Amino acid sequence: MKAKHLGKFGGFCGLSLFVTGAQHSEGAIIMTDYAPIGGSATAVGTGITIPSSATAVRPSNIGAITLAGNSTAAGVSQVGGGSVQTQSSPQNVQSGNATSQQTAATTSTGGSSGESGGATSGGSGRPSSGGNRRSSGGSSASPSSTSGVSAKSSFDSKNPLPEIVVEPESFWKLNANVGWQSEYYFRGLNVLDRISPTESDDGVVSGKIDFGYVFRDGSEIDFGIGYVESVDQLLPRGAAKNLPPNPGATRFNEDFFVPSLERYTETNLLSSYKRTLIPDQLNAQIGVNYYKFSDGRFWEPEGKGGPVPDTTEIMAGLSYVGMAQYVIPTFTYVKDVDAFDGSFFSLRTDFPSFTLLQNAGFGGVTLSPFAAVSYDYGYNAPGDGWNNVDLGVNASIPIGNSGVALNLTGNYVFDLSDGVRSDEGFWGGVSISAYLDSRSFANDHLAMDPKSVVFAAPENDQKWRLSVGAGLKGVSADFGSAHVDPYDALSLIHKKKGAGDLGFANGRDAHYKDGSVFGAPPTRYDDGTADFRITSNDQILGKQNFDANGELIGGDRQLVFSSDRYSYDSTERTLNTGSSDHDDVIYPYVRLMRELDLPPLANLPFAIEAGFEYSFSRSEFDTGTRLAAVSSAYETAEMYNFIYDVDELFTLDAFSGPIDTNAARDFIADVIVDPATFAAFYGEGFSGSSPQRADSATRTEIAKVALFAHSDLQVDSHEFAIPIGIRLDLNERVHVGLEVAPTLTLFDSNLNTTIYAQQLDNLSGGRVIRNNTSFQRRTTTLSGEEFQQGTMGQNAGSASGAAGAVAPMAAQQVAGGQALSGGRAGGRILAPVLPGRTIDTYQVSHDQQDWQWGVATQASILIDLDSEDTWFLEMWARYNWVDDFSVSNGLVSATVDPSSFSGGIGLGYRF
Repeated sequence: MKAKHLGKFGGFCGLSLFVTGAQHSEGAIIMTDYAPIGGSATAVGTGITIPSSATAVRPSNIGAITLAGNSTAAGVSQVGGGSVQTQSSPQNVQSGNATSQQTAATTSTGGSSGESGGATSGGSGRPSSGGNRRSSGGSSASPSSTSGVSAKSSFDSKNPLPEIVVEPESFWKLNANVGWQSEYYFRGLNVLDRISPTESDDGVVSGKIDFGYVFRDGSEIDFGIGYVESVDQLLPRGAAKNLPPNPGATRFNEDFFVPSLERYTETNLLSSYKRTLIPDQLNAQIGVNYYKFSDGRFWEPEGKGGPVPDTTEIMAGLSYVGMAQYVIPTFTYVKDVDAFDGSFFSLRTDFPSFTLLQNAGFGGVTLSPFAAVSYDYGYNAPGDGWNNVDLGVNASIPIGNSGVALNLTGNYVFDLSDGVRSDEGFWGGVSISAYLDSRSFANDHLAMDPKSVVFAAPENDQKWRLSVGAGLKGVSADFGSAHVDPYDALSLIHKKKGAGDLGFANGRDAHYKDGSVFGAPPTRYDDGTADFRITSNDQILGKQNFDANGELIGGDRQLVFSSDRYSYDSTERTLNTGSSDHDDVIYPYVRLMRELDLPPLANLPFAIEAGFEYSFSRSEFDTGTRLAAVSSAYETAEMYNFIYDVDELFTLDAFSGPIDTNAARDFIADVIVDPATFAAFYGEGFSGSSPQRADSATRTEIAKVALFAHSDLQVDSHEFAIPIGIRLDLNERVHVGLEVAPTLTLFDSNLNTTIYAQQLDNLSGGRVIRNNTSFQRRTTTLSGEEFQQGTMGQNAGSASGAAGAVAPMAAQQVAGGQALSGGRAGGRILAPVLPGRTIDTYQVSHDQQDWQWGVATQASILIDLDSEDTWFLEMWARYNWVDDFSVSNGLVSATVDPSSFSGGIGLGYRF
């Protein structure tokens, strides 16, 4: 039997398109889709001709068809919908006196349309570059409807079979897949590299369930839900852009911390409507898709005013199927109507599929190549421009006639925008997909005479069932504050020693920091004056006075000497670093169940089952890098100034120029050290000013050390369960179950804490704590032979001036750290970028094992995928209760709450 596949618009007219779990280039969609046969087919020996519009009959729905007489037409089977024909060689089967030609079932993957997208079989929209664009394609599509059939038997003219009439029918269908991709590409963008500065080495896992309904006229409506999760934990772009050394980051405030790493996840709700516009020529689809992000900071684009938690977009597409045997071009246009700007256009070309190794003992490997080119209208980047070229091939390997397939993909993305709108590179993936539709539940597709047709089912005990799959659950952990001792900031400074005397030179010599006054005899004279020595002419205050004729008539000059003293102290404080973290993880499981033969329960309308289940999961938590303690070292500088008046009555001319500061003494000019003696010596009308002291004290922060703490917790859980439950058969193919299971879980935990000691350079300015700097200035005129005195003030310090003497320390990042200022980081972030200079780093780690009892309850749905009830798809929801446990490494303690809701999907086999 030969069959030419000319399915209706199901995306690409039934071309074998498929996605590996979550496809993210313009790649095809992996979905095994049994659909109507196009063309005509005749089963030789039966006389039954099925025209091109006939409803396909699934091979698993019937065993052998026993005809009137002694002949058997073996292998009458359904051919999967698609535009590529794959068939086996005919074989002659002898039965009685008649020969029937057997043609093996032709299996192809159902067509899908739209641009491929994460975790969806129809092209879920995907985020784009710079965090300010997002794109999408349509939901998955399947080959279209069935139409009326009239088939007539001519096997035996004397005993003809009754006429068979198959009316057009509507039906529902269900696609499901789960898979992994090495990279997360969509519309030319390597998504994980665009949304985070941390590099993701392990790709993403994803899954999708898509429900479709095909109407009698061939139109179709689809609804899907998809999920994508990065294998690695990442730092959100919105958090990263506010960290140093990025512009605008607050580098040194004491609220600084590096946020915790999170897995990128998104949930996609997809919908589409498809129909044929021109039969065998033009098909169309429209759709609306909604995307929910677990952490909106991953998509915090510039100018949007904050994180983007979700967005919505519309799409439209046209496919020309008039040359399906050669090529199927598809034009797709999408536009975001919510959080992101711009629109996106793509032209995708799918080429005929071909099958390899078809006679190698299994269904063969169907290869489906494609190529696509895209244009960006302000979607991935501002402005318009060509985006990328996408080349790929998808491979599908059917698992028997169950509707289950193993799918592989390989893709290469060529950048047309010099890195502005697209990235370039290779990515591949693997997935498992399953297909089911309502037609496979009925055994009466061909309304043959029951006396002439016998549907034989193989006898099989099938009390055992084995299933494997994946689940999704969320686990939480609470971290206590890090108990760290503040760093001794005083150990980082070089303490100064004070210099200079603190008294006046009256009867003794006074040696200051910048000079001396010799107040002891013989350099202390009888008139109350004394010699001096200075180190700089800047120590001379005041000026000489001249009359209108330029004659020197007096002066008000004084000399200032200084001394200093230093003292040191420190302050310390600790901060609360407690935090909570949540991790959603995808984990594998394996389950073995047995239907129990219990005589007392033999007549119940349900079956009792018991078995064993094992699952493994790894949860990762971290606190982010938070400020745990701050210590500061302060220097109090006490500056003392000693001011002496110059004796200008008799040494005025001699003291008219700069003083030779290299001389041991200057005996020409003197300073007044004893004003009473000076006044008595020169008589009435003369008096001298007393030496004055002005002092100030300034407290300055000269060293600051911040301790940053980062804790991460990894918990591996090995769960062993013994489920016991009941199974109720809704019909021959659909079963529901309810279970309860005691569990024993081994938690293998590692709690690691790293402390970074950073010497900061954001030192506070000096603060004046004492200021007594006013002193008297005298003015002397020779004509009046008397002193005219005035008051002047001088400040020795200010609230911020003293800090300028402290050389700022250059901010350096922690060794091994990566800059967080955009683009791909070039490597995994080994340490966070922190302010200041690293002066110490140390780690404390602790491993711990805990055995915890618990209990789980589960509700599940099992859907048989073939008429022999051998392969089945299971979907389940579950709640696990397990007692909390704690882990401590001496610095930090963490309490883990492993109780969780979870859900999953699996593939099973009965035996």
